[in-house]
Parts: sequence; structure tokens; C-alpha cells
Amino acid sequence: MVDIGGGSFNVYNLNASVYAAYNATTGYYNNISSYTVTPTYLPGVTDYAVNLLTEWIIGSIPFVSTWTCTMRLFSMSGGDGFTILGNNNGVINPNINIQFQLNGTFVVFNNTGAQVFYTGNVSIVNQWVDIAMSYGNNSLVIYLNGTVVSTTSVSLLPVNTFTVGTRYPGGYEWNGYFDEFRIYTSVLPQSAIQSLIPKGYSQYLVVGGGGGAGFDQSAGGGGGGVLTNSIKLISGTVYSVSVGAGGAGGTAFGIQGQNGYNSVLGTLVAYGGGGGAAGDGAAGTVFFNGLNGGSGGGSATRSAAAGGAIGVAGTGVSGQGYSGGIGATDNFNFESGGGGGGAGGVGSSAYGASPNQHAGNGGIGVVCSFITTTIAQATSIGQVVSGSVYFGGGGGGATNVTAGLGVGGYGGGGNGSPSGSTVNGTPNTGGGGGANEYGNSGSGGSGVVILSIPTINYSGVQTGATVSINGSNTVLIWKSGSGSYTA
Repeated sequence: MVDIGGGSFNVYNLNASVYAAYNATTGYYNNISSYTVTPTYLPGVTDYAVNLLTEWIIGSIPFVSTWTCTMRLFSMSGGDGFTILGNNNGVINPNINIQFQLNGTFVVFNNTGAQVFYTGNVSIVNQWVDIAMSYGNNSLVIYLNGTVVSTTSVSLLPVNTFTVGTRYPGGYEWNGYFDEFRIYTSVLPQSAIQSLIPKGYSQYLVVGGGGGAGFDQSAGGGGGGVLTNSIKLISGTVYSVSVGAGGAGGTAFGIQGQNGYNSVLGTLVAYGGGGGAAGDGAAGTVFFNGLNGGSGGGSATRSAAAGGAIGVAGTGVSGQGYSGGIGATDNFNFESGGGGGGAGGVGSSAYGASPNQHAGNGGIGVVCSFITTTIAQATSIGQVVSGSVYFGGGGGGATNVTAGLGVGGYGGGGNGSPSGSTVNGTPNTGGGGGANEYGNSGSGGSGVVILSIPTINYSGVQTGATVSINGSNTVLIWKSGSGSYTA
């Protein structure tokens, strides 16, 4: 077996000899002619993969007439060929090439172009695709993501040299990565090919509950902290899930908004947003301060004429959110609260003097790149803005001039509201609550946990989630309470 990339691999007892193996420590591919390379580490997406800048020749192996080749490919743009089998003592025919074309067509063909074995419409731009080919008894079988897409009767000569990363030796190099490249000297059954596909290159979004806003001319609540990346799920592992509720808004004089509750996926914890400060309090009281959280709550003030001061904005958790904005006052009895911080940006500070004062706006949230607007709207998660889905927006602050109320940040942040109305953060966005001019303020929106799994790797064992299909991925969405997924 030949293995390139990945750092480690399983050798299956399928009567296949091992001819070369990748050494993760030295970066050297044993028995690969004259090449010592250091693979690229792709955190969260894979372990190590090789970026093809030129072709590589793999030699020093016996002739093989029965074989299986498996690999993972990732194209950074449409391009030319990726040869996976080589030649017979320098005779180019019958090279077999894998080529991804600009029009999205995936072609497997021999080097002379005499026979196209499979032409599909399989895009591998900016995503991994698992490919396998096996040959024996004059039968060539092609697999995509573990599924047979072509079986063709063809006679091929034995081969003893492999060229990797080019349409044919000497040019047309592949523009992308490859990983987990293996050559076996036997025909592997489909079940074995499927077992070789790495499980768990999945994407996740974990959003904590938004913080509530404080009471009376107060500050907006901070958005829930957001964690999003890729994760390599471990087969058989149970990943526990819990979704954080939003924090309550202030309902009485001097009451700050409460922090939102944390959301959890396995060992990943997205912290609830910080509560916004209460306004119009006595000089020196701590409830002028915003609370720390996933994103920080905004601060509030008491007017200088009443001997008040400006509070300190809450800070966000590094890598999850930003700080809230700072409140403002003037020499009259007017106060304005800062906006709550968002997962994608700080809450803005209040500004201006009567009658033109303005409370702070909530900080912007972050966009989830792997959730479509269709899924978001169908499942009532996130806030859709101009074709993107946002989470973790901060709540807007309040002042006693309606025209100066703060606006909630994209990602479900509640707007600042006039007396007699309350604007909560949007459920399942982690948005912070909006502050109120003279009364009860908004609560934070609940968080959400999303896991997008390649359908071929999806175990089907989950509790508590809404299940959606997004192309070749199965999307699990937890909107409240607790649940789990078993990889």
C-alpha cells in the first residue's frame, strides 16, 4: 500500500502489501523518488495534506495488475488533471487520470483520451471529495464518496510507476490538495473502501444565549459567544449537546440584564452574552457596569447634573465575541446606554448631548458559511440579511429621545425601544436584548447548536435535533434543551 498525507493510517488485512508510508515526523515519503516534503497542516479540516505545486513520481514498486487506489482531493480552482496511476516501464499508455474541469465536470480517462470512463457533475472546488478506483479481472470500478458511479470492462497493462499531481508527466499540475492517498495490490470490496473514508470532517456552529438588557435608559445585552469551525468526529464517540437560553432583561430600578446561558457541543463551550447595565441609578453604583460574557454587555450612566458617572462596558470571551459600548451623559438629566457587543464586532458607544443624544448600537454578529438561507428560514434560526445568515448580534442601547434609540446588531440583536415596548433578542440567534427608554428591557435570544456532517459519514444516531439536508451534508440543528450525536 502507498499512503500519502494524513500522518497516520490504518493498514487493513486485505492481502495488500505496503510499499510506501508517510512519516509525520520527518515529512518524508519512503520509496518516493527524490522527494522530501513537508505537508500543510489544515486545522479542523484534516490533519496534514499536501499542496501540489508540481508532480511527484512514486517508484520502486513491483508491477501491479490488480489494484485499488483511494484518496481525498480538494481543488482550490478548476484545473487540469490529477494522475493516480502511472505507466508500464515508461510506456505512457495506459495512464489513468482524474481531471476536474472548469465547468464542474469530473472526468476519469486514459492518457490517450481513447475512453472516458466516467463523466459526472461533481464539484470539488473548496471541498473534500473521497475518490477510489479498483481494477481486476478487466473491470474498472469508480467510487465517489464511497458510492459506485461506474463499472467498465477494460483491459489495462500492469503498472510499476505512479505520477501524482499532473494530467500527464511534464505539465498541467493540479491546483489543490490531496490527502490519504493509498495504492493496494488487491481489489478492495466497497465496504472496505467506505471504511477508509475519514469520518467526521464536519462543520459546527455553537452559539450561546444572548444577554438581557438593563432597566431604564439602559445598555443593550451582549450577543452570545459564537464558535464555528470544522471538527474531526471520532467514530463511536457520543457528543453531548445543550442549548443556552437567553438572559432575562431588567424589570426594576437598578436591575442589570442577566447573562445568557452557555451552549455546549462535546467539549466546545460557547458562553452566554453579558447582561447590559441598568441606567438612571445612584452615583457610584455597580449596576452602571456591563457584564462580561460571550460578548460583553454595554455600560450605562447617570447624568452629571445628578452626580452620576459612566460605567464600564463588559468584555467578550476571546475568540467568541467583543466588548460592549460605553454609555454617555450630559449636564442635564439625560442618559444613554451603550450597545451590547456582538460576536463579530464591538457595540458602539453612546454619544451626543440633549436633545440630540444617541444610544449605542449593538455589535454585529458573525455569518455562518455552511447554512443556507433556505434552511435558516425553514428552521427559524439565525437572522438572514442580504443572503447571509448571522448569529450573535448585540442589543441596542436606549436613551430618553426616541430618535436616538440604538439599533440591534445583525444576528438577532434587539433594538432599543421606547417606553411601553420591549424588544427581545431573536430566538435561536444568540442575539442580545434591546434596552428600554423608561421600563422593562428585552431578554436575550436563545442560542443554537448546528452540526453539518457529510451524509456518507452520518450515523443517524442523534437525539433532540431537527434534521435537514444541505447538498451532500446532513445538518443537525438543536434549538433548545439538550441532546446528543453519536459519530
